[in-house]
Amino acid sequence: MLYRNYLLLVIFFFIGSLSSFCQEGELDFSSVLSYRNLSPFRTGSWISSIAVPHTENKEYKNTYYVSGRYGGVWKTTNNGTTFIPVFDSVGVSSIGAIGISSSDPEQVWIGTGEAYNARSTHAGEGVFFSKNGGENWESKGLEDTHHISTLIVHPTNPDVVFVAAMGHLFTPKRTTWGI
Repeated sequence: MLYRNYLLLVIFFFIGSLSSFCQEGELDFSSVLSYRNLSPFRTGSWISSIAVPHTENKEYKNTYYVSGRYGGVWKTTNNGTTFIPVFDSVGVSSIGAIGISSSDPEQVWIGTGEAYNARSTHAGEGVFFSKNGGENWESKGLEDTHHISTLIVHPTNPDVVFVAAMGHLFTPKRTTWGI
């Protein structure tokens, strides 16, 4: 009850302060209120990977992919003015790496499982591949790697992909992997 009385006192004081500003006709909200970010904060806003097609094809000039630590994969075709989610249908949101083929920019590889060695790190479900710029995805294996930090697509053969995976964190499990 005492807490509620103090809260009411603070509210009345705030309203009284605003009314005194209004009576003087010089109400400047920037002096009364402070701005703060309302967007994702700290761990929810980490960008885990950015991938840009390395091609001379002007069709892909303003295209790139961005992945969030906990936010899936987003694609822009207008140099970042708008983004669309392209990985939501897979059901894995923890992303570690994105790779794009230099010889065919429609071929996109995603390594799931964030690569931050922290207590809040989430595991992924392996490597995924899209041959049509993120419209459809298929699993390519490595489900037990848990955390993929890097994907490098061979510059001339998009069927060859080098994957750097950390494996299980905080457990002794060791596995040999291969796609």
